[in-house]
Amino acid sequence: MRYSSILHSFGSARTTPVAPRSFAWRVGNDAVRPSTSCLWGLVSKSWKGTRWQHVVAAALLAGACAPFSTTTSLAQAVPPQDRPVLLDRKTAERLLVDNPKPGYPPLAHDNYIQGHVRIRILVNQEGQVAEAHVLRGHPLLAAAALINLHRWRYAPYRTSAGPRDFVTDVEVVFNLRIKDLKSMPTQPEVDFARQVRPPQVLSQPASAGRPDNLPQASSIHIRVLVSEGGKALDVDPAPAFPAKFEGMRQHFAAWTFQPARFGSLAVPWYLEVQVPSEDWPAANGIPGGF
Repeated sequence: MRYSSILHSFGSARTTPVAPRSFAWRVGNDAVRPSTSCLWGLVSKSWKGTRWQHVVAAALLAGACAPFSTTTSLAQAVPPQDRPVLLDRKTAERLLVDNPKPGYPPLAHDNYIQGHVRIRILVNQEGQVAEAHVLRGHPLLAAAALINLHRWRYAPYRTSAGPRDFVTDVEVVFNLRIKDLKSMPTQPEVDFARQVRPPQVLSQPASAGRPDNLPQASSIHIRVLVSEGGKALDVDPAPAFPAKFEGMRQHFAAWTFQPARFGSLAVPWYLEVQVPSEDWPAANGIPGGF
């Protein structure tokens, strides 16, 4: 499958909504590259029937009552033969069976917001997208792309030892076809962002907050993608993907947020929070954990 190249840089965002325009959509796999920017996604399908599922579940259960820093390393708990395989763009693309396009978010469409969303995915042995983390992308587009990924299907990746889970990067491109370029604002993302009231933390577990006497060096800044419903869709940076995805999901599932607002509309948006460093697990060499 061959796709044309569409380039657009992200800014922040704004502009008064205008009449809808036609748009083009493109998606493809891209090579996995080391990155410290990794978001954990709302898309989570069952790993039913895989040895990886049982090993991860056991490791998480063992560390459920302990701080992340004292939890047994999943790099040690998971045998190499049971870890997901990292696949490059061409290999993963050959396995792609169905990749239905996402809907273009109306608010993004009407405010000239377009561009690339890069997502790191875990595909299970049945060819389903089991987990997804956004690597980069405008929040409106990133949320739409994540929600759509559960519809993708791959042929199982098979080795001499049998089917394996695999990790790869995919790219979703939201592109507007605008006939009159003079009507296009010069900085639509920046303009949009100026009109957004950012999300806020409403509640969090007592152990998750940063105590007043905690030294600044002992906390780290985490960027959370907050949904329009006030839930954490993604967390950046993730310490390891996919090994500790479920641990991060559980960690932030107890948080509640006031969603961002564009006028009277709730919108998905990024929020930076502080988390004690001892609550944040290290990557420990798991595939995708950079």
